[in-house]
Amino acid sequence: MSARVNCGRTPATRRDIAAYVSGRTGLPPDAASAAVAAAVDAMTEALSDGRGLELRGFGAIHVVLHKARVGRNPKKPAEEVEIPARIRYKFRPGRLLKEGGAE
Repeated sequence: MSARVNCGRTPATRRDIAAYVSGRTGLPPDAASAAVAAAVDAMTEALSDGRGLELRGFGAIHVVLHKARVGRNPKKPAEEVEIPARIRYKFRPGRLLKEGGAE
């Protein structure tokens, strides 16, 4: 598993994104914040429904279902452990993100 990269910068928050949208579109800060919240809600709902998410150029989030299986406890190899089914999400960056930015 790869390590998380920390370039000494804090991650962007909803507030940061709303401020960017407000500055770029001229929307009032409250309207931009509501627009960002609505977009995040729409993305969350799509992923919760198992549909995945694709933002052309930015990337795609795929929903991956891992089936239930039987595993072993590394500390007690003779003991079998039931691992329940679960949903995971995989992100695949798009062209613009790979190239390092938008136009």
